[in-house]
Amino acid sequence: MSAAGWPTRAIHDEVVARARAAGEALAGEGRAIDAARRLTAPALSALHEAGVLRLLVPRALGGAEVDMATALAAFEAIAERDGSAGWCAMISATTALISGLLPEPVARTIFEPPDAVAAGVFATLGRAVPVDDGWRLTGRWPFASGCSHATWCMVGALLEEAGALRPLHLVVPQAELTIHDTWDTLGLRGTGSHDIELVDAFVPAARGFVLAPARHTVAAYRPAFFGALAAGVAAVALGIARGAIDAVRARAHAHQARPGGPLPLGYREGVQLAVARAEARINAARAGLFHALDATIADGAGTGEASLSVRTRLRLATCHATAESAAAVTQVHEAVGGSAVYTASGLERRFRDVHTASQHGMVGPAVTALCGSVLLGVVNNVPTL
Repeated sequence: MSAAGWPTRAIHDEVVARARAAGEALAGEGRAIDAARRLTAPALSALHEAGVLRLLVPRALGGAEVDMATALAAFEAIAERDGSAGWCAMISATTALISGLLPEPVARTIFEPPDAVAAGVFATLGRAVPVDDGWRLTGRWPFASGCSHATWCMVGALLEEAGALRPLHLVVPQAELTIHDTWDTLGLRGTGSHDIELVDAFVPAARGFVLAPARHTVAAYRPAFFGALAAGVAAVALGIARGAIDAVRARAHAHQARPGGPLPLGYREGVQLAVARAEARINAARAGLFHALDATIADGAGTGEASLSVRTRLRLATCHATAESAAAVTQVHEAVGGSAVYTASGLERRFRDVHTASQHGMVGPAVTALCGSVLLGVVNNVPTL
């Protein structure tokens, strides 16, 4: 579907076209990416050339500074061809939103180089101890997608102040990290989401920040950080689902019917029904996601951050879109039958990838339940939304 047909008002076709071209260029790398459990050099080069790793970096720092709807459409376009590449593009781009929280000279050092790649883990699994001009940081963080090819990594920690713990996020050069080879998984294998570790590492004060509305006023920075990350996860899942449906369509007439043999895929009623229902699922879920994103950006125009009720609806839309994407892939996978398990089917890897994406904590059942508690008025202060 062309960008003009998407249900949002602010998608830049040329940016999405570059992302789609990058997806086509790296599509042949799929098996090598899976085997290496990280992006291959040609795949990473394609993402760099398309500029998708810097989509949300401010123009003042040499980035594209696109609106969030365009960024989501770009992640989706890459994920249609390769889920791991789409995921890595999404992680780097959304992590770069921290440029709006760091002091400008620090943000310039990190994000201005054209080969800059950000990665990170928001979970506050480290411990920061105050020292002169900074902190001593110790911790180990799993699920660090893209850590092998990143230039800088953001990590979360707890800082003890006046007998209480408060969250703090810090940015460290990738070269200072120990990367533990732990990412041997069902799907999204090429994301290289290994554990990263620091032991008593010094981090200058200027490279620490707290999550808050960014200083930038452009629309890309209005969704809350967790909302932006969750929307990115949903966009990748939608792209994977679109790729799965397209894979079935590509094989619809692949085999001529023979006497006594099975009908070609496109002529089987069960496959027709599954493709139609899967198409309806992801179209509706996608429309809901982009509608909620538009509402979030509009609501945050005055204050820099949308209200809790609007942020809740965005998070609910991200959970729904991810779950519907997984359901759509499962639907066509089952309808195709035994041939779906072959790597050549175009379904096997997408089935694994989308069900791995759906396990992400930003879009899981616990978040859906939290959204329900807000809608019911049970809670009225949820910073993580």
